[in-house]
Amino acid sequence: LGPVRGGTSVTITASHFPSDGFDCVFAVDNVPAIRISDTSAVCISPPSEAGTVVLEVADVKMQNLRFRYEEDASVDYIYPSVGSRLGGDIIKAVGKGFTPEIVSFVAGRHTESKWVSSSLLLLKSPPAKESGDVSIEVTNFLATGNSTFDRFTYRYEDPLMISSIYPSLLPISGSRLVTIIGTNFVPTWKYVCQFGSMPQQEAIYATSSEIHCHAPAAPAGNVTLRVGYSAGALMPTGLVVSFQMQSLVDDIYPLISSKSGGTVVT
Repeated sequence: LGPVRGGTSVTITASHFPSDGFDCVFAVDNVPAIRISDTSAVCISPPSEAGTVVLEVADVKMQNLRFRYEEDASVDYIYPSVGSRLGGDIIKAVGKGFTPEIVSFVAGRHTESKWVSSSLLLLKSPPAKESGDVSIEVTNFLATGNSTFDRFTYRYEDPLMISSIYPSLLPISGSRLVTIIGTNFVPTWKYVCQFGSMPQQEAIYATSSEIHCHAPAAPAGNVTLRVGYSAGALMPTGLVVSFQMQSLVDDIYPLISSKSGGTVVT
């Protein structure tokens, strides 16, 4: 069993192999064999279409051998494409040809994954020592040493931290600009805010320690404000803001007061 692009190392055993050069034959394609011992040889599968082919060794009597070619997994895109170097983010890989035997690699390291369907795989990002770009690969053929040629880039960044929010008391009518103070904001990324379970909205970058978001209209009560990358996951924790009813003023009396102060205003 191996991918249609070939490259699978196939070990063949027999009662005796010639000492001189000999070939393996995959259907009609000849490839040089590598003699390991008198009874063992290795051949590298050539590219072929999907399906089962007869595998023979030239000038060696053998039982009927079959080799099956299958399409390997291919990835169309991943989401999110950026996350904290602390790891633990769930990455969706969307593509085709995924099997339950599929395995995944992040930065060359085998990583935890969950097969969902032939077109969806969930990966858990491992921790990284530093920020930077790494590759994500998947394969249905771990035992053959083959992985898909589709290598997608995933970006590790220093974790976002928020320390304060101003104002933390917001009108239920929304539209108030909220300032979020924290660390590790960079101008090359777009950020999002989320108030409770309300839809995410794009944040406005100000400095490496400050971004802004417009508070939406919301029912009275407390919600958690979280931030994250527009192409990535939200922070697991955030800070609490409170939406409150606004006080409405119909009239005041008196309208005029002495400049010395002391007037009671109703």
